[in-house]
Amino acid sequence: MARKMLAKHPDDLPRLIDFSDPKSFASFTLRERMPRVAAGVAMQPHWPPSVRSALAALKATLPCGEVPAVAVSSSQDRDYWEPWLAARSGRRWSELGFLEAEFVFYRAVFEIVTAAHGPFVDPYAEQKRKDVAKALVTAPRLARDVALVDRWTLPHVTTAVSAALLGNTADLSQLVPSRMEAEGRAPLVNDVEAFFAHVTAEPLVLIDVVLDNAGEELVADLALVGFLLRSLPQASVRLHAKPYPMFVSDATVADVRHAIDELTSSASPETSAWGRSLSALEHADRLSIVAEEFWGRPDTLAEMPVALRQALQSATAIVLKGDLNYRRYVGDRSWSPMSPITSHRVRSLPPVLSIRVLKSDVVVGLDPEVAEKASLEDPEWLHNGRYSIVQYFR
Repeated sequence: MARKMLAKHPDDLPRLIDFSDPKSFASFTLRERMPRVAAGVAMQPHWPPSVRSALAALKATLPCGEVPAVAVSSSQDRDYWEPWLAARSGRRWSELGFLEAEFVFYRAVFEIVTAAHGPFVDPYAEQKRKDVAKALVTAPRLARDVALVDRWTLPHVTTAVSAALLGNTADLSQLVPSRMEAEGRAPLVNDVEAFFAHVTAEPLVLIDVVLDNAGEELVADLALVGFLLRSLPQASVRLHAKPYPMFVSDATVADVRHAIDELTSSASPETSAWGRSLSALEHADRLSIVAEEFWGRPDTLAEMPVALRQALQSATAIVLKGDLNYRRYVGDRSWSPMSPITSHRVRSLPPVLSIRVLKSDVVVGLDPEVAEKASLEDPEWLHNGRYSIVQYFR
């Protein structure tokens, strides 16, 4: 295989994804993606000079400099973030784990904007809203094919999950769009039938959906949610958004509200009906939108607070969208792609359906022949957005 196992820690776990390989996706992110994000945010015309200079100073530390001290001016989760950031300040970016570095960087961007404008200003709002507007072009088809469907059959479930999967190609933190490469390509793993069998066996259904990106992906996720709630009268859904803006396009509660408002006000009758349906479902307490502080932290799902764990334990199933949630479920380590899926199941949580296009170096549970074929076809198969999985941890 083109990708080999890296050295192990004494506890016999593969090491955390880091920057030791200069040709890795992690190193590319540190060298190219993160500086591009800082420059892009700084270019917005409404920032005062203090924001632009602070973003330029942050960008100047990448990729080889010292991690700057990040002043936590926001009250959001301050007790967690102040010691966490202080423990990493002064180290080289390359000395951090990949996931650590990403969270330091995006929290730093958030704090720079917060210091000047307050915590309710989203550094990425303009990009997200343009992405929602783009999604509204195809929304009528999504409404007809997914969101307004009220028949719970395996083909309908497959269509709904496929729409949410294709939506995951839309990620504003990526430098190269991958939608056209992923479209039409069968997932490397497709466990949608197992998910269907599990959910249909339950008399009452509660599904927790942990969101990833706003914009196009969020609209596709809302189509999946609409389908689940229309086709399963006994079901309810909790949407978990980010507690503050991060990773450029990650969905916040404000992003969810904006998307539903845009659907509702659409000139398309089907799209407008979809938006009104979501609002009615929320008023009927079948749809809720929450944003616990945990979803903005770099912790794994095994490390989540007791209260959130207890809430999730009441669910029939959890749907995790995207790479970040997957990395935090299995651990952001250099696992073999053939590592058995049973070794990564978080036993204290209900079954988990992961829906993701591969845009990072972490995947487990693949058939050896499938992994070998993908590796031979494309040396960058793990992170270039050409491949996907619909994987059920049960």
